[in-house]
Amino acid sequence: MELPALLELIDRAAEEQWEVLDLDRKNISEIPVEIGKLTKLTSLKLFGNKITEISDAICELTNLTSLDLSHNQITEISASIGKLKNLTHLSLSGNQIVEIPAAIGELKNLTYLCLSDNNITEIPIEIGELKNLTYLVLADNKITVIPQWLQSSKNLKTLTVTGGHNGVDLKMDRSGCSFVIILPPEEENMWLR
Repeated sequence: MELPALLELIDRAAEEQWEVLDLDRKNISEIPVEIGKLTKLTSLKLFGNKITEISDAICELTNLTSLDLSHNQITEISASIGKLKNLTHLSLSGNQIVEIPAAIGELKNLTYLCLSDNNITEIPIEIGELKNLTYLVLADNKITVIPQWLQSSKNLKTLTVTGGHNGVDLKMDRSGCSFVIILPPEEENMWLR
């Protein structure tokens, strides 16, 4: 989508006070600052574009509850992501992210976080501050250790850390009070209670 057409769509969405804006697969490489006009927006879909950074303008959309930036070319999650206090669903899979920032811990309403297929090596302790988080998907990263504090999380129902670039397959799925960890085929499954 060319910039003039994108700006026209943003103007229309602002005028009509859209709550959902679907810009999936529009060949967008940069989010214009004008997106900040969409103060009523609760869901922004930007899957499958060529976006390289999460613009500050997106982080000003404080009514967002769902943000999908999957399958772009993002290398870093800006600390300003912490401004999106109403987010319940955040998907950044299929990017080139290497680190989860501490600001992620400010998203207290988050229930679903997907960061699969990136280059993340560790799970920061700030993830443990997300008391409403029920689904955490970190598949296809470079993570080799699931911290004990995460294993004992009360609300987390599913943690997936499978098919990592290093060949380690870990999956934790909570059924009642237990987690299942699926290790590489040469090792046995392990149950944690």
